[in-house]
Amino acid sequence: IRMYFPNAKIVFALTTSVKESWRPGKSMLYNNEIEEYVRIFGGQYFDFTPQCQNYLNPFEVPQMVWESDGIVQNRFIAKKCDFGGRFVAACMKGITVTQIYLDFVEEATRTVYEEYFAGKDFNDQPTLMKIWEKLHKEQESVTLEKEKNILLDIVKSLKSYTTGVYDMFAHPSNMDISNRLVGFGLKNIPENAREPIMLTLMHSIQMRVEFNQQDWKASVLMVDESQVLCKDDFAASELLYAVETYRKCGGIITFLFQNLKHALENPRLRDMLSNCSCKIFFDQGGVDAEALAKIQELSQEEYLALNESQPGYGLLVWDTQVYLLDAVIDSENELFPYIDTNFHEKAKAKNEKEREEKAAERIFGMLPEDQKAELKSLFEEFEAYETPEAKFARAMDNFQPLLLNDSNDGGDWKEHGVCRSQIMGRHKKTRLGSEEIGQYSEELIMENVKKGNIKDE
Repeated sequence: IRMYFPNAKIVFALTTSVKESWRPGKSMLYNNEIEEYVRIFGGQYFDFTPQCQNYLNPFEVPQMVWESDGIVQNRFIAKKCDFGGRFVAACMKGITVTQIYLDFVEEATRTVYEEYFAGKDFNDQPTLMKIWEKLHKEQESVTLEKEKNILLDIVKSLKSYTTGVYDMFAHPSNMDISNRLVGFGLKNIPENAREPIMLTLMHSIQMRVEFNQQDWKASVLMVDESQVLCKDDFAASELLYAVETYRKCGGIITFLFQNLKHALENPRLRDMLSNCSCKIFFDQGGVDAEALAKIQELSQEEYLALNESQPGYGLLVWDTQVYLLDAVIDSENELFPYIDTNFHEKAKAKNEKEREEKAAERIFGMLPEDQKAELKSLFEEFEAYETPEAKFARAMDNFQPLLLNDSNDGGDWKEHGVCRSQIMGRHKKTRLGSEEIGQYSEELIMENVKKGNIKDE
């Protein structure tokens, strides 16, 4: 099996989950740190940095629930009361949360929803802020000291998430997670806020999955940097819960790990990975490759493949079948700039482009204004590679070094150990400029491969 992508994680994000989710009737929820790719594929990305001005209301009532009967509405309220209690418990650091705490939260949550459904304004949605305000009023009105202290603990714990820096769940939503591709960025969330924020995102996604199921839509949840989340027992349990429940609602879950250490340390996650029908492994390094034996039996050849230092090489496991995998993309591929993660290569390419532009500006600047404008326009047309003339010029630009190397019996090719895949990558678009030149170029390349001037790799 051979696939042409450089970054192992992005490969399967883009070629499996994204494409699958774009079939008619599909919906995708994407939880990762890769903002650029979400936007490239027409999705929405939300970075939950404190004070980010992105608001996701986990207590929002969907239109279909608003228009439903009392039975459906009461079931919905029950779910939100349960979530409200879990959210408050996650916020209350260093406090033992007993049932009386949860009873106060449930009462305030239920009251907010009952008032909402009794009203006539769909847009006047329940929010965490309204629930907090109910609890605050209750705290001021109760007379028993014990109850007053309990309510004070709750109100203080929620302050950061209502009027403080983590207010992203306190207000009406200005985000639409019904988009087919949604990214949630968790990179900038402090450790002390990770638990309630993770809980809220997973709850919101679960609600979306359930509503998608009612509309006969599948949902895909992809979690990037899963090893970071698995360090936290709470986050690991939430991910495991997602696996156990989303599948029943037509959900498809993909975890992406830099390494498996923290996942394999959790027995429940280890069992989950072991029972997964599709697993893809790239270079794991010695320790992780050995640890894989806990979840996947490998032959000696397969084991050695996981220690392959060349980027993109690894294994694809599908049920009981294991395949060697090569997921490398050539730098000439038009997708390469979007999914290349090599910072130094990108910086080098950017600098080269800037130098070319400066050189062009300097050379064209020597000409009279009318000639400067004309030649600069032609240069920009060549670089844009859109017109037939530009494509033909690029084909000739590629063809010239090929002829020169062939004429000196592959001198430069042999000196630098050039591979066939490198040259073919450069000539991938030659046929777009000229079918005849493209065909002749490929024949010339293969002749030099047979002569030994070019490595057949």
